Amino acid sequence: QDAGQLDDALAAYEQAVEADPENAEAHWGRFWVRALLGEFPKAWDDYEWRWKLHSRTTPELDDAAPLWEGGDLSGQTFFLRAEQGYGDTIQTIRYAPVLAEMGASVQVGCPPALARLFTDAPGVDTVITGNAGKVSFHSHQAMFSLPRILGTTLETIPGTVPYLTAPGSAGVELPATNGLFRIGLTWHGSGSQSPDRRSVPFEQLLSLVEQERVMFFSLQLGDAANDPARAGVEHKLADLSPLMDDFASTAALIEQLDLVITIDTGVAHLAGALGKPTWLLLSAAPDWRWMLGRDDSPWYPSMRLFRQAKLGDWSAPLAKLRDELARTI
Repeated sequence: QDAGQLDDALAAYEQAVEADPENAEAHWGRFWVRALLGEFPKAWDDYEWRWKLHSRTTPELDDAAPLWEGGDLSGQTFFLRAEQGYGDTIQTIRYAPVLAEMGASVQVGCPPALARLFTDAPGVDTVITGNAGKVSFHSHQAMFSLPRILGTTLETIPGTVPYLTAPGSAGVELPATNGLFRIGLTWHGSGSQSPDRRSVPFEQLLSLVEQERVMFFSLQLGDAANDPARAGVEHKLADLSPLMDDFASTAALIEQLDLVITIDTGVAHLAGALGKPTWLLLSAAPDWRWMLGRDDSPWYPSMRLFRQAKLGDWSAPLAKLRDELARTI
């Protein structure tokens, strides 16, 4: 896969699944290749094997009520469970209106950091955090099982944006910038992926932040938020991390920007869901949802993708991005 030999990778996984139909790793690998190739809906069946992976990040599903596998939802209370990371949850909350249109009253279980953002999301009746055992519902399902159940193809992804907006209670405002073009910037991941192929070393962004007629705003959290100060360019990049209490406040800040430049992290999904023009810097071996060989995303119509040509080498996508930014300004 890293070498781009996806046909060979797919053939190998096909052999593995044939030899051992219960091999979760083989099914997961086959999903990944098919997804990178954009082979939907065929890929979704293998995605269900995520529940059986040894290193999965998905929780166990409660069997107290039936798992929904399609059918009439009229008059039903449906519990939609968040799973995996923040970005995955933001990506799949777009299916709540689909369930509502099918007649369901949709309750969403999600981490506290997303609760305020989802409270007024289209199709969502109730947001629940913490122990969902106290929730009463007729049926439930994990968010990322909905594309399979609904037969989602690249052409039928619910892609209307924005499908999220910052709540009026977020109440955070950017400082005045006297007509400067306002750009949010994120360059470092959470460290949850090993190896970390997503992050861009901050020193490689120094020529970018020198762009004239632009004010950059750091949307970076964690220790990496101190990178501009360590590089002596903190005057070029206003640190917004003290204002980012949750995804609702982050959304309120992003809505005031002209553009977001980011790596593949939760900020990318949030900016895309808000319909904000977003430029995404991608590894040559990207996550499956970005596929290969295209500079757009069917998941986020306002997004442009800037890809590495060589694994680990950010020079080409950064050069292209800088040129495009100069034309945009």
